[in-house]
Amino acid sequence: MPEEACCHMILAAAGAGVRMGLDVPKQFADLGGKPVWMHVYEACRSCTAVHSATLVVPAGYEDVCREALVQAGDNSGFCRVVTGGASRADSVQKALAGVPPETDIVLVQDAARPFTTAAQMTAVAEAAKAHGASLLAVPVKDTIKIVAADNCVTNTPPREALYLAQTPQGFRLPLLREAYAQAARDGFQGTDDASYVERLGIRPVIVSGEYRNIKLTTTEDMAIAGLWL
Repeated sequence: MPEEACCHMILAAAGAGVRMGLDVPKQFADLGGKPVWMHVYEACRSCTAVHSATLVVPAGYEDVCREALVQAGDNSGFCRVVTGGASRADSVQKALAGVPPETDIVLVQDAARPFTTAAQMTAVAEAAKAHGASLLAVPVKDTIKIVAADNCVTNTPPREALYLAQTPQGFRLPLLREAYAQAARDGFQGTDDASYVERLGIRPVIVSGEYRNIKLTTTEDMAIAGLWL
């Protein structure tokens, strides 16, 4: 990635993670002796394409995360901690409000994807710099069925055109800010950051991901992650 392209990473760790059924949000669950989000932070910290970061956390987790960052050696202010909002979109917008003014590219990363690599982060950042918007994704393996409210199949879309979206997702900073501002005016709530940009007529570029880059959502996911470690 060109040196002049300043890249900022938003680590989205403010979700409740209720589907995991744990006493803490899933991104704070222990995985190999450290919280899940710390695995993601360490990959981000080792990525030479990323120059700074924001960790967005639920209210009440700010101090423990700041202490964990200090213990991890972040004494230079590489990563700041901010309190998340009522939704993921609110959390991302709060992070966007404080990115360094020299930032060109913003990557948004799920903190519950502990196997994302620095190489993947770099690839998405490079693609976002070249095309404006990009995301990691992998082709679906299974046949997908479109199902109606009566639980009956209405369509089977061609599998060749279907991908599973992953993170990070990368964007030129002005583009992502515009996309979220427009969504706020329209009352739109997307399921990932790319969906906000797509509404502006932008077609994000796919960067090949890996099936290993799972998002921890269920207890089965956590068990698989433990085996992989």
